[in-house]
Amino acid sequence: ECPQSSAWLAKNLLADAFDGPKVPAKDLISYLEKAVKWKDIDVRLISFYSKLLEQTGEPEKAKSVAKQAASLRPEYKLELARTLTRLGTKEELRVAATEAEDVFLKRLDSPDEKQSDRLAVAELRRMTDRLEAAAEILTQGLSSKSSGPETKRELSEIYRLRYVKSIFQTEAGETKADIALLEKAAESDPLNPNLSSEISDMLRKKLTAPKSLTGVLRKQIELGISSASTHIALAEGLFLTGKIKEAMKNWEIALRKDPNNLGVLNNYALCLAKDSETNVPRSLEMLNKAMNLAPGNAEILDTWGDVLMIAKKPKEAIAKYLLALRFDKTRNSTRMKLAAAYRLIGDKEMADTMEKIIKEYAAANPAAAKEPVEPKPEP
Repeated sequence: ECPQSSAWLAKNLLADAFDGPKVPAKDLISYLEKAVKWKDIDVRLISFYSKLLEQTGEPEKAKSVAKQAASLRPEYKLELARTLTRLGTKEELRVAATEAEDVFLKRLDSPDEKQSDRLAVAELRRMTDRLEAAAEILTQGLSSKSSGPETKRELSEIYRLRYVKSIFQTEAGETKADIALLEKAAESDPLNPNLSSEISDMLRKKLTAPKSLTGVLRKQIELGISSASTHIALAEGLFLTGKIKEAMKNWEIALRKDPNNLGVLNNYALCLAKDSETNVPRSLEMLNKAMNLAPGNAEILDTWGDVLMIAKKPKEAIAKYLLALRFDKTRNSTRMKLAAAYRLIGDKEMADTMEKIIKEYAAANPAAAKEPVEPKPEP
């Protein structure tokens, strides 16, 4: 029952957990609940207790304990703000972030300044959607002795986020964005792996990437630091422009980086089959894997039907299209393929029936007429 003893027991349990079996959360919570009453408790234990309470579904208690840690050591006001981004209201977060920011701002431009202080201020401003102010504090710190690669990476991220927020569509459906912000992100840290995803995504959005950005993308791919999402975006963009061979290279890289990604398995399978009928066996193998990962996924079943049509197996394709519609009755694009497959096998009655259903559904659901056919959406 002694708070001090409970604190030591909790510490020992945590130490044992690193080398031995997993410690049951209820045991730790039992000890930590008593331990936090000890006036000399290690603040790290309190912070851990807060995270444990959050994980076990006690958000209000987690917030309360995080506030206790923040009251004992000013640095933990940052951790409190992080907790409130997940569990608190906007007002709670704003108040906590303001208090935390004051703590770290006092250390800037002093002999005691650390890189982590400026990064903390930037993070707090990012939390409260003050991206320009976050970029400003980081830019000011670039000439500081405490500045390092982490400052440049965070500045790059801030500019990238500002670029993402700048993206919009005109009334004519054209995508626009402040590409200069992405260029600043690349200048700050050309090795930020999130940049390659954004640059490659420009192809899908039909935005023209300047040479400075395509150079960054090429370099990251050469170094192998580009993410799976980078190659997914490149593959989809290349597929849209008819560059199937180049698209396939990027699907292959994406598959290596993320072998269980449903979108990669689904879209690469279709791309392979479209390139050559000899690829159909591998396409079907990939779709079978995708279906095992996501049983009853209508998009995968629809693609399976497409691949079977390429393989000149319309009867088998019809079975997959029907199954896709069983799981998702809104797929009018699948009905169109189904009607074509029925007509191909000479079943005029079923083809006419399906075309009638297509017209009736489209009349009742105008948005259905705008269903994209390619690239296929994420399953």
